[in-house]
Amino acid sequence: MKIRIPATSANLGPGFDSLGLAIKLYNYVTIRPYTCQSISIKGEGSKKPRLKVNNVFVSIFTEVYQELLGKKDNFRFEFENNIPFSRGLGSSSAVIVGAIASAYHMANIKVSKEKILNRALVY
Repeated sequence: MKIRIPATSANLGPGFDSLGLAIKLYNYVTIRPYTCQSISIKGEGSKKPRLKVNNVFVSIFTEVYQELLGKKDNFRFEFENNIPFSRGLGSSSAVIVGAIASAYHMANIKVSKEKILNRALVY
């Protein structure tokens, strides 16, 4: 499965979360069953080894997936990160929403946008 997660710009200075721009900027994550957990990162964060050991996307994905199916499976995660970190373009929200939506998809369970949003608010 390959998922495309958009950037957001809802934090435009004096707009106080009420002004935003449409941007063609996306992170892509490919997830497939694998013999052991494996992570590769291209783009933003590729030079930060800690993101392979302590990856928030993988942690959230694993938590939600295990909650849905009651078991742990191994996956290969391939990240192509184009949304810059700490620049007000929603890299954190892209990670959270992408991980939750991906877990539901890999568990083969349909989910509404509202349910994803409500779950994302926990993080």
